Amino acid sequence: MRRAERLATSVIVDFVDQIVGGTFAPSTLLPSEAAMCRHLGVSRTVLKEVLTALEEKGLVEVRNGIGTRVTERDSWKLLDPVVLRARIAHDDTEDFVAHLVRTRIVLEGDMAAEAATAATPENLAALRGQLAALDEAITA
Repeated sequence: MRRAERLATSVIVDFVDQIVGGTFAPSTLLPSEAAMCRHLGVSRTVLKEVLTALEEKGLVEVRNGIGTRVTERDSWKLLDPVVLRARIAHDDTEDFVAHLVRTRIVLEGDMAAEAATAATPENLAALRGQLAALDEAITA
């Protein structure tokens, strides 16, 4: 079973990269399961695991009797590390990365404000300790 898991993982990463990279455009049907098994040299069990993972990542929709269709980009789960890595890798204009940075800036401000209002005396003492350690590291 261990080998099958590793094989499925590499196939998942490859499929994510191909879908995010545009090899399989949104709304297109993937080849039949039998054709994919032959092409990839994997069993139906491994392929089912791969398709389930891709569906969980929001990249495909599996429908019995119809096939597996690539979903639209707005369905992709961009917080999934494999999807996020592929999305960044295929960001030729760096617009996506710039959007992530802007989003992070907004979220960090809100999270800091929330943390500040919810901080306990113990939290504040721990922060003072961390600041002191940083000051010491800088002056050392």
